[in-house]
Amino acid sequence: MNKNIILLFFCCMSSFFSTSKLIGQNIIKERIIIKSQKINNYYYELASFNSEGNGFTIESISEDLSLYLINFTRPIDDKTFNQLKNNIATEYLSYDYTLEERNRPNDPRLAEQWYIDFLQLPKVWEYTTGGKTKNGKDIVIAILDTGIQVDHSDLKENIYINALEIPLNGLDDDGNGFKDDISGINIQSGNGVHSSGFHGTWVTGVAGARGNNNMGVTGVNWNVKILPLTGVTNVSNLLKGYDYILNMRKLYNQTNGAKGALIVTANYSGGLAEKFGTDPAFRPWCEMYDLLGAQGIVSVGSVVNANVDIDIVGDLPTTCESEFLITVTNNDQMGALASGSGYGKKFVDIAAPGENILGLANNNGYKADEGTSASAPVIAGLIGLLYSADCSNLDEQIRTNPRALALEMKKIIMKSAVKTTSLETRTVSGGHINAFDAYVNLQDICSNQIIKPAIKGDLKINFVSQVANNMVVNYITPDEKEIEYYLHNPLGQVLKSGKITPPQFGDKVFNIDIDNFPPTTLFLTILRNKEKVNWNFIPFRK
Repeated sequence: MNKNIILLFFCCMSSFFSTSKLIGQNIIKERIIIKSQKINNYYYELASFNSEGNGFTIESISEDLSLYLINFTRPIDDKTFNQLKNNIATEYLSYDYTLEERNRPNDPRLAEQWYIDFLQLPKVWEYTTGGKTKNGKDIVIAILDTGIQVDHSDLKENIYINALEIPLNGLDDDGNGFKDDISGINIQSGNGVHSSGFHGTWVTGVAGARGNNNMGVTGVNWNVKILPLTGVTNVSNLLKGYDYILNMRKLYNQTNGAKGALIVTANYSGGLAEKFGTDPAFRPWCEMYDLLGAQGIVSVGSVVNANVDIDIVGDLPTTCESEFLITVTNNDQMGALASGSGYGKKFVDIAAPGENILGLANNNGYKADEGTSASAPVIAGLIGLLYSADCSNLDEQIRTNPRALALEMKKIIMKSAVKTTSLETRTVSGGHINAFDAYVNLQDICSNQIIKPAIKGDLKINFVSQVANNMVVNYITPDEKEIEYYLHNPLGQVLKSGKITPPQFGDKVFNIDIDNFPPTTLFLTILRNKEKVNWNFIPFRK
């Protein structure tokens, strides 16, 4: 047959099939792939099944395979598809599918960033790599620190630029109360000339080193804009920095984005040990988080790097009781509380990776370091990443109710903790962050718009793997009815059991904490009504 497209149109329209596809589905119902050596014999059959005015074209995909693509002008329904399948002599007939991107950045030192896979960030990057909201507004993360190398080659493209400010003219061009603040301010000098410092450069790179630029490492967020606030060496400087952030977001809200910046989170990886937020001397510090939250900003703080119960000994900002503050401690590669990290069932919200974190260093360098200072920007970077989801509800709430949206974002972060024995009595959430779970939980805001429905089928365990001290069970069920699981040792003794409600969206996965279990075969059983499936698993130890 001629490889050129053959166009046929049919008349007598009597119905109309919707052209919209459900978001999250990748079936293309107006395109069918067919394998047939006699395709020329079936034009009238195709016409008879499409008498409603739905035209189509046929083009060759592969002559060697006798494979063709039928392009309909509108989607066909499943009934028509099945009629075609039953009445046309064909070896193969299928809807076309949109392929899913498997986004991993090309940064050459990505393999050294163990926490990227631990957080399941590549699965989030299949949907978004950050940068802008659905309506094209730059998402901004504020970083407060002593110094940041803003011209680092692996960071400079992500540094926020205040387009309304004219450089070095000594004027406050955008009316935000600061002169020449092209890219944030140096709190001590009062201008936009930033000091450099390893700590701040490292912290900033964790949240937002440029991704997929074939250079060094990647941040949690590939393309986010970083607003640097440097020179933060004392409480008054910190409060000045927060006030700058507050006014920039307030200006954005008041002008509907014409001025200011869409700052969604502010990270400070520092603090003051053995102090409580209830102390009148530090009340303004804690009150600042409520002011920022009222404008739509979630603040993130790292807890002290000391093996202490913060609920007892105190720490700032950890003990500030603001609903807009997320306090973060450090988990190691096994998902346990890292040695030398603060904890507290009342005041420490969640854990994030902070051990052996390869990041940016001064003079365009790279260096691995550790501590809760890295854990906090993991959360800040993730919050910025969530704001870039393809979700119109986010844009609407940014405009109409930023305060409520900030609270929802904190709730999503807390809900996305993977529970572990090491953290369940030492943090509010009982676990460490999982980035993909956070993206799935964004459905709470986005009305089920942003991710594929979970696969359905007969009860089955697809596979069992281990991430840190968690046994990760990937399974299938026919619906969202509750299932039970039991984990036995070789003697038949039940080591763990529980109930799981399968998710409607995303992967059907649950975790079983196997910390301190012996390296022997474990026997897993999952039950649904009278259905039962089993799996044997041998855990590994670090």
